[in-house]
Amino acid sequence: MTDQQKHISRRNFIKSVAVISGATALPSFNILAAGKSPNEKLNVACVGIGGMGNAAVVETLRRGENLVAVCDVDLKRAGGNWTKVPENRRFKDYRRMLDKLDKEIDAVCISTPDHMHAPITLAAMALGKHVYTQKPLTRTIGEALALQKAAAKAGVMTQMGNQGHSGEGLRLTREWVQSGMIGTVDKVDLWSNRPIWPQGGTTLPKPAPVPNTLDWKAWLGVAADRPYSPAYAPFAWRGWYDFGAGAIGDIACHLMDSAVYALNLDKAATVTVEAETSGKSKYMFPAGSTITYKFAPVGNQPPVTVVWRDGKFNNKPNKPQLPKDMEPNRRLAGNGYLMYGSKATIYGAGMHAPPPRIIPETKMRAMAKQRPPRTIPRIKGGHFKNFFDACKTEKPATSDFKVAVPLTVIALLGNLAIISGRKISFDLQKMQCNGIPSNDPLITPTYLDKMVKEYGFA
Repeated sequence: MTDQQKHISRRNFIKSVAVISGATALPSFNILAAGKSPNEKLNVACVGIGGMGNAAVVETLRRGENLVAVCDVDLKRAGGNWTKVPENRRFKDYRRMLDKLDKEIDAVCISTPDHMHAPITLAAMALGKHVYTQKPLTRTIGEALALQKAAAKAGVMTQMGNQGHSGEGLRLTREWVQSGMIGTVDKVDLWSNRPIWPQGGTTLPKPAPVPNTLDWKAWLGVAADRPYSPAYAPFAWRGWYDFGAGAIGDIACHLMDSAVYALNLDKAATVTVEAETSGKSKYMFPAGSTITYKFAPVGNQPPVTVVWRDGKFNNKPNKPQLPKDMEPNRRLAGNGYLMYGSKATIYGAGMHAPPPRIIPETKMRAMAKQRPPRTIPRIKGGHFKNFFDACKTEKPATSDFKVAVPLTVIALLGNLAIISGRKISFDLQKMQCNGIPSNDPLITPTYLDKMVKEYGFA
């Protein structure tokens, strides 16, 4: 099949989907930005422009790129960003936007609720658009794997919105660990003050009138139909299985990044994952969870245990005990990590791959001369600029899908353990779960296979 035939095939499929859903058609396959000069401006469209989507709009304009379209199903949530483009470039349906402005769009920034990350990202890549997709990259493991395969086939530049991966802290942590400065690492503690939205409920909310500023059907997207409730949108969707990925989805792709990158945990042959939760629900993530990941050895590195903690147990914050070498008057931050080495312990306070510190501070000062040279290239200008530069130069972004997918999968294994109630064994090299088939809805949503085939990404 020629590129033109593929172009027509994708366009016809997108139109048929649009007709069924009552929306305007989706566009054709066309890689536009390949070979752009670094001095040329990108034409950027933003889908989801409230919340984290605001950062996409702000960074597009701040970096001097062209904001050619915005799309949001919730006009109230969109706020002032709705008026930052002319009226004929404002859309409630991403498919209509892609159809109408196909040839004018080089890149798409996607900042919707988690359940729509994969569908919109796939549609954009099917048309040859570069994509910046917020973390977590997807709601499920199967969607993440589909995006990685699709990106390779489409030949587009990609980036996940874990901005710490462009930061100094991530690179310092890897340099310190890989140089042997802190010795052999066999355990990492991670913790988060999330959820900061309701979780743990055991019943569905009562229906409520749909706000006149919200297109509820478009908001649901690929999710099963249900009545609107403010318990879902605009803010609390993250706690519901069908829409979000819980506390892990919100923070793990930030906070877990340092450990995965520094210890090459994505190169482990296997990992087992078990979850302890504060309660069970058919519909929502728990109010608190402790997830234990056990990674097989990587090279000369011993097995590594990573323990993730979030929320509360018995109304108490779910945090690790203070390490013995931390100052007695010191307290753990709301989000952070501890990496235990045989020579020293690293403490990272914050959520976005925070800067490492040796504890106690007296030891940090004493080890100053042992710090290794900086060997990892630094990113200038931040995460969005790194993505925009990638689109123009075709040099992969720092957290492109080859990097982002393994990190996302590792994080989402915690959710699989929570929802299934099972001990999970996962082959990280084959990207297969032992004992749960890949077509199980907990791994791959029912909509995905058809979409992937019709877009030509199977």
